[in-house]
Amino acid sequence: MARTKGSRNKQKLVSRSARNKSKTVYHALPTVEEKEVVTPEYIIDESLYDFLPKEDSFTELDGIRLKVFLDRYSNKDEKGNPLEHYPEEVWRRVAVGIASVEKTPELKAEWVKKFYGCLKDFKFIPGGRILSGAGTGYEVTFFNCFVLGWDATRQKN
Repeated sequence: MARTKGSRNKQKLVSRSARNKSKTVYHALPTVEEKEVVTPEYIIDESLYDFLPKEDSFTELDGIRLKVFLDRYSNKDEKGNPLEHYPEEVWRRVAVGIASVEKTPELKAEWVKKFYGCLKDFKFIPGGRILSGAGTGYEVTFFNCFVLGWDATRQKN
């Protein structure tokens, strides 16, 4: 059972103690039946890197920016050493990883360029799970958030 502090799920109760203070009680919510999410299997199309521009300069990060980038978003080898040292390398990987799910080579080539164009120069920054997972080949979710089912009976007062 999930617990929540939502206002609809709590009530004020008067304690029976001598001081007669009020206390808030949080009721457990019934669990929502979860449906299995089927994610399509795909293979990262390495040939898509050929459609991306070759970078002649890279964004230099320093201090805490570099530490967070290397710890959280850079792809790592088996020993945990970063394989990517610049945001441009991550943008290329992410664009290729996301475009790889397209059905035809023409769509893949079109979308890898569009995705990279959105990411380049920090125009769009996707969620951390996408930055750290897309294009790595690991089976990870790209969802940064999720929605619980809604039971209409909860709206009744």
